[in-house]
Amino acid sequence: ANGEAYNNSFVKLTDAQAVIMQTQIECVMDLAYAYSVFSKGQYSRSLALANEIIPTSIYMEKNLYYLKTDCYYTLNNYQQAKQQLDSIISLDTASAYAHHYMAGTLVQLGQYDNAAYYYEKAIVLDTAVTIIYLLNYVDLLCTDYFKKYVQAEYYVNRALAMDTNNVSSCFFFAEVKYKLNDFKTAKKYYEKTLSLDSGHIGAKNNIAYILAFELKDPKSAIPYLLSALKQDSANYITHHILGNIYGNTSLKDPVKSEY
Repeated sequence: ANGEAYNNSFVKLTDAQAVIMQTQIECVMDLAYAYSVFSKGQYSRSLALANEIIPTSIYMEKNLYYLKTDCYYTLNNYQQAKQQLDSIISLDTASAYAHHYMAGTLVQLGQYDNAAYYYEKAIVLDTAVTIIYLLNYVDLLCTDYFKKYVQAEYYVNRALAMDTNNVSSCFFFAEVKYKLNDFKTAKKYYEKTLSLDSGHIGAKNNIAYILAFELKDPKSAIPYLLSALKQDSANYITHHILGNIYGNTSLKDPVKSEY
């Protein structure tokens, strides 16, 4: 009992060392409890607990900032979430995740140019090349604010090169192709999206729209929309497309146009 294990045991700790270790353990436990409260949907309570914790290391400080960010973001307090992320990035300038999180927060704040910067930085820093980082940037580039569809196509192609059967990548590729007026390719990739996820309502609605109004084949659009309504009878986009089909195409029907 007097060997190496004994020499490195708690028996050899001084009172000061014991206090430091106890403080560190309490910090870990307090943070774990605050995360547990967050996971139960008690975001304000979790934030209150987080604000009482004094981190004992840079590692704990960073995790505490992340918890506060999650709380503020979930509570729609994006400005405070941004402040926490600023602190995280100052501690870990090479974190792709933090930069990506910052980009999404800036989108919520309507700071789209800054968001684009952080998305690009996250993609550069992300050695694992996470598909969602690419696609979230594609989504931003396709907004009316940017309308940078060619640039978006470059990033979505990168995502597809990583996994040709990724549902989100196929859907976003179709979205970009639609924006570029390549309706046949867009339809093809919406169909591929459905082959991978038969319940994808967005793909059904968009195929129907292309068929009805771009390819002038409204009859072929109807089954997609009826299928979408079976999944979600209150989907306003589906109803809007059906109403337009029955109000403005060769299938014109005054009664059905009330969709």
